Amino acid sequence: MDFSFPSPPMGSGQSPEALMEQVQAQLQQAYAEELIETLRGKCFDKCVTKPGSSLSSGESSCVSRCVDRYIEAMGIVSRSLFSQQQLPSYSAPTHEDLSLSLSISLPIPSIVSTTGYALFFSFLSLKILILHTSVLFKMFRRKTTSQAEQENNEAALREAKIKELKTLIGELSGRSSLYCSDPCLKRYLEARNWNVGKAKKMLEETLKWRSTFKPEEIRWDEVSGEGETGKVYKAGFHDRSGRTVLILRPGLQNTKSLENQMKHLVYLIENAIMNLPEDQEQMSWLIDFTDWSLSTSVPIKSARETINILQNHYPERLAVAFLYNPPRLFEAFWKIVKYFIDAKTFIKVKFVYPKNPESVELMSSFFDEENLPTEFGGKALLQYNHEEFSKQMNQDDVKTADFWGLVHSNNNHQQQSSSGFSGAEIAPEPIQTNT
Repeated sequence: MDFSFPSPPMGSGQSPEALMEQVQAQLQQAYAEELIETLRGKCFDKCVTKPGSSLSSGESSCVSRCVDRYIEAMGIVSRSLFSQQQLPSYSAPTHEDLSLSLSISLPIPSIVSTTGYALFFSFLSLKILILHTSVLFKMFRRKTTSQAEQENNEAALREAKIKELKTLIGELSGRSSLYCSDPCLKRYLEARNWNVGKAKKMLEETLKWRSTFKPEEIRWDEVSGEGETGKVYKAGFHDRSGRTVLILRPGLQNTKSLENQMKHLVYLIENAIMNLPEDQEQMSWLIDFTDWSLSTSVPIKSARETINILQNHYPERLAVAFLYNPPRLFEAFWKIVKYFIDAKTFIKVKFVYPKNPESVELMSSFFDEENLPTEFGGKALLQYNHEEFSKQMNQDDVKTADFWGLVHSNNNHQQQSSSGFSGAEIAPEPIQTNT
């Protein structure tokens, strides 16, 4: 479409109003020609299957209906756009408005018959939309600015709540001070829907739990017996977001002591968090049900304690937990266990079945098939080497001791606090249960 216009001759004496009318007239002509060409490929090609010297009555009716529908659609779009943008000073054109405007201001070229007359109605609607694009754009910019301001206000409110929570818990020292970082406080607030009072209660319960359980002081040699079968271990790969992955294989349960089982799990959760990239705060779980049966299943009490620790002492640390191909027998177990899970954690639990394309696709959105073990539908071989894994954990124990300000003994890996602190911290945090 040619939008170039001849310049008025020098000294022509044309007023700005006259010049504007000239420009508008040429714009109208250019848009009309363009629109006619566009509709020719729609209405004419659709209705006139056998071109001749004249249109049959059926072809003429078809073209007329096609053009009318196009006009109506353009009018609806125009009115909808402007009404949504809340322009009280603007009244979008109706079909009759377009007709009247056309009959008053636009000549009808002789090459355009009665059908061409209708085409000009469409043109006017299109022209209105084009002429007001700049208005809509400015309004969109204002709306975008408003959204940005709202987001900034929400961020400021959250920062204020973090400061409020920090003030409420009071001055901390040692490992408790390390644990209660701003990101940590934010996770507890998120777990309690940014209710400062509930977040404070939750955090205080965690600090109390950590002071007695002392998760930061657990070392691999204390729990390595639990890990001999590889029932829970940190994977050698990350998910697509770079998060640490824990693999759980309940069918390989090898002990009876609930206390030692929980100690082993907490140790690996702490280790997973310690090894998170700087831009990540959550981990992913992959649960393999190979060899799982009711005889080898985790007791209800163990499952309940696992959920309690994860939700209430490691809030917002779990990104997703995939339960891969659980047997039908698991359904009975799940019906009991799910009542211990709060809503925020529940939505993170995903069941994946190899024959269910949607669940497989969901899992592939989190994991690269090349890294994912064959047990989870991937291409990598899952090989747990207890000796090699133990070496890695012993190395990580040194990093953990350094982080918490503990002295790591080379003799028996016993940890002693260099400052006499007995609290603990860093761990995935709980997901609140509504109270």
